[in-house]
Amino acid sequence: LYEQGGYLALLLLRAGAVALIGLLLFSYLWQGVRRGGPLLAFAIAGAIALMLLDGRLHQVRPHMITYLGILCFLWILEFRPRWSWLLPLLTVVWANLHGVTWVLAALIGGAYFLDALYRRYREGVRDASTAWPYLTGIALCAPALLLNPRGLAILTAPFAVPENIDRFIAELQPLAPSSFQTLQLSGMQLGNASLITLFTLLVLLAFVRAAMQDRLRLAHLVMAAGGAY
Repeated sequence: LYEQGGYLALLLLRAGAVALIGLLLFSYLWQGVRRGGPLLAFAIAGAIALMLLDGRLHQVRPHMITYLGILCFLWILEFRPRWSWLLPLLTVVWANLHGVTWVLAALIGGAYFLDALYRRYREGVRDASTAWPYLTGIALCAPALLLNPRGLAILTAPFAVPENIDRFIAELQPLAPSSFQTLQLSGMQLGNASLITLFTLLVLLAFVRAAMQDRLRLAHLVMAAGGAY
């Protein structure tokens, strides 16, 4: 892209990605409200997500493709199960633009795959989110991941990073336990550690609310466990 259009082409790509990220984030949260979720909680979650993304999306780097891929996967799997045939295509794009983060796609897809099997065979749910086309769309993401210049080598890429690379790439830095229990206001701004703490509290409250309403989903539990890990 850079060879064909120079830095302007990269800026246009970033602008398009940022616009789609904002649109999908708003749509995802609004769908949650329409399903009966508390408006205030979703508004706070959206604000925290935007503050965490602020600064990260000013850079022309492939991590913005990962953010977009996460939202695309979640939006389709949660709200548009009949569109699951798009997931393998998205996987190919994701693998070729920021393949080192394929683990996130696997976590999300795997969580919803297990959830669909559980709801189909243990709870007897028969709808678009448990149908075989839905499960097939998710399963095809696995071979689609290998359609990249490195082939099978992509599988080891997230685990074979150079030593001390986390000093230069922020997203590869492990989160300290204090990041989940820090609340600190600097002037009128909250630091990332405080934002993560607030987001973690919202997630815990969401699980409590879902449990009280008997609406806990295996997919959400698996993704939360994977994210915490």
